[in-house]
Amino acid sequence: MEKLHFTYSQLLTEAVNTPGKLNEAYWYFYRYSVFNQLLLRLQGCASPVATFKKWVERGRTIKKNMKAKMIVIPQTYKKIETDEFGEDEVTGTYFTFRNCIFSLDDTIGEDYHMDKRNVPSFDKTKLLTTLNIKEIHFRKLDGNVQGYAYTATKEIAINPLGFNHDKTLLHEVAHCLLHGKDNQNGTFHHGSSLPKSIEEYEAESTAYIAGSMLNILDNESREFSRGYIQDWLQGSSSKVPESSARRIFSAVDKIIKALETEIVTGS
Repeated sequence: MEKLHFTYSQLLTEAVNTPGKLNEAYWYFYRYSVFNQLLLRLQGCASPVATFKKWVERGRTIKKNMKAKMIVIPQTYKKIETDEFGEDEVTGTYFTFRNCIFSLDDTIGEDYHMDKRNVPSFDKTKLLTTLNIKEIHFRKLDGNVQGYAYTATKEIAINPLGFNHDKTLLHEVAHCLLHGKDNQNGTFHHGSSLPKSIEEYEAESTAYIAGSMLNILDNESREFSRGYIQDWLQGSSSKVPESSARRIFSAVDKIIKALETEIVTGS
């Protein structure tokens, strides 16, 4: 199997530079994770993708000499660990690489029409309800502050005079998803053990990628967001770790999944 060399940080850089193209080819069939979408793009995919079996089911044949593209597949495991207190069942996840994906451009068959799967629309109420985050009244006196979050209680506030309310909301939602576990006693904003530069980089990168996929960022908002990301990254004392990039991809997936979730209301 031909090995594809990449890092999560490299894929994150690709996402920050050209995230708007993500929704051109991947809102069809099974929706792959943002990480796998970027990985497929780096391998040249620019049309809908599926496994060999799925294309055969749709009456199409893979072109001669076409090689399958690689994706990352999570695998769960269980094992029994024994210590002085007895046995305990431990579960975990590891990731395997598998070449099993072909794009529509890799196939031949009759003229093919496929209704495009709609990109989920941005719905603030649905997003906050599904993620169990509450929006509270903005009480900062400094009008330059775009928004803030109490991550311990999962509360966010957005400046009504701010630049882009929806993008700022995604930024603060990202803080709640990424930086709440280490917060103590409702400390203002995001008091985890991560450096603030990394926290801000993670939150804004999440907002930038998710906002681009949801088509809620115009060119001015993109430029402003990229500048914010670059400024905080320069303030970091070291290179953004792979674990940080993984968290960003995971947060984007949670946001998109939340907007695709149907909210069931009581009768």
